[in-house]
Amino acid sequence: VSLFEDDRVIATILLGDRVRSEARAVVDSLKSLAIFVGMISGDAEGPVRKVSQALGMDFWLARLSPEQKKKAIAEQTHSGPTLMVGDGANDAVALVEASVGVAVQGGLEAAVHASDVYLSRGSIELLPQLIVIGRETLHVVKRNFYVSLGYNGVAAWAAMTGRVSPLLAAILMPLSAFAVFSSARLGTQRLREALK
Repeated sequence: VSLFEDDRVIATILLGDRVRSEARAVVDSLKSLAIFVGMISGDAEGPVRKVSQALGMDFWLARLSPEQKKKAIAEQTHSGPTLMVGDGANDAVALVEASVGVAVQGGLEAAVHASDVYLSRGSIELLPQLIVIGRETLHVVKRNFYVSLGYNGVAAWAAMTGRVSPLLAAILMPLSAFAVFSSARLGTQRLREALK
């Protein structure tokens, strides 16, 4: 910002934001989880390029309007699920467009309302943990579904073909719930570690 007097610059003030101290570690952690990490911003090209290169991001887009951010997220969604992190009103439509929208504490209310997840700390360091928790939860749900389907399929086949008596089938039925419970209990070790 320059201050002029009679077409002469008498003062110049440089404004800027500091990159969050944890940002590089978070980007590295996300990339180690096989996540394609990028930056979409409404800011000028120079600062956006400089910050994304310093953080080791895979791509960057600058000078985007809120609608262009939404379009960029929609294009990425065709390649697979997307996660958008934002804290401003200009991020709201992109947060809604993403598979999962994440708002960070301290962000504007519009971003919070548009997001699926709200990080209650004013930090992005929980993002890798959020990904691990989501993946592990989905893994446990899928495994339990297949355990239940397999167990009940075999039990139903055995009962219909007369291989087990009705009394034995009644005894085996609660074991189905126990098998799913045991699968969930044993299969959530990484989830419990991520929640610590």
